[in-house]
Amino acid sequence: MRVNIFDNGMRSKTGHHFDFCLRLAKSCRARGYAVQVYGAIGTDANAIEAFAAADCPFVPLFSHFAYAPLDLGANIMAALERQARVMAGELSHAAPAELNLFPALKPLEFYGVSLSDLAGTCVGYAHAEPFHQGPVAAQVWRIASEHVRRRGLKFRMGAIDPLIAEFLAGYLDGIPVEAFPIALDGPGKAEYARTLTTIGFFGSQREERGFDIVAPLAEQLLALGHRVVLHDTHGRFTNNNGNPKLHILDNFVDDLGTEMAHCDAIVCPMRPDQYAHRMSGIVCNAMACGIPVVLPAGTLAAARFGASGAVRCYLEHSVGAILQAVQGLGREYSRYAEAARQGALQWRATHGMERFVDKVTGLPA
Repeated sequence: MRVNIFDNGMRSKTGHHFDFCLRLAKSCRARGYAVQVYGAIGTDANAIEAFAAADCPFVPLFSHFAYAPLDLGANIMAALERQARVMAGELSHAAPAELNLFPALKPLEFYGVSLSDLAGTCVGYAHAEPFHQGPVAAQVWRIASEHVRRRGLKFRMGAIDPLIAEFLAGYLDGIPVEAFPIALDGPGKAEYARTLTTIGFFGSQREERGFDIVAPLAEQLLALGHRVVLHDTHGRFTNNNGNPKLHILDNFVDDLGTEMAHCDAIVCPMRPDQYAHRMSGIVCNAMACGIPVVLPAGTLAAARFGASGAVRCYLEHSVGAILQAVQGLGREYSRYAEAARQGALQWRATHGMERFVDKVTGLPA
């Protein structure tokens, strides 16, 4: 079978777009499928070489930036339709395939697919609720789904979370949406420390993920005697200031789960307003690995995993509130660790990349 993987957010050798697409491509290739990957024009050479090494050729295809604002001012819907038609034209240059996968589908990308002439079955995978990018985004989902239905395209839709699937289904004009297995595998912790010692911060260090609070929070944790692992994807932390208890992981990490498993807990200081309607991949990674997590209430991750017993939530985006949550987790660390261990066992029974690929390749044409 021929498989195309499309992601207009794939532009460099870092972040979840690259990680997800590469692992997905490798899994499909290992099953004997012919795989071609399509990402953004201008994708850096290191990323392209990584796909070539996996025997999955990479083609820079998309001109539209995945995270460009959808609010384009006057005549917004006409402007979005023009962009979608450009994307549809770009998709026409893709090689024919029986299966076209969109592992990080966003509304404008879906609009482009709905106007395209892609042959074969298309499968989209959504990571956020339909209105995450604003009210206009929800309209785009609905308009695109109408084109899919009217044109008789073979399109299947999945989501990373049941709540996202439920909300999205309300906008997709009869296209069923179901929660797919989450395509993350955790190595699991061989053993747990008796006390909370090593605390990790992982993922892209940007403002919406709490970059403003990471450095002062890490300083407080180090002052309390903790070891801190800081994943620095953008080179914003240049050194450890001579502190042997601070370990900085620079740029892309090939095996994020293994690095996370060295930690006793993960702190995710993301801004609740930015993650109320989308899932956090770092939290999912931690759940897969069986690592307790500190995260803000009011996020989709808190709604999904808050009752697992492996998560400690805080209410205020501040160093003090997060520090209190970390200390609270530390006081009952054995209980949180056991809940995380049990959760990881359940995770492996229902999630992981192989289960995800089973799902998307086994959908009816």
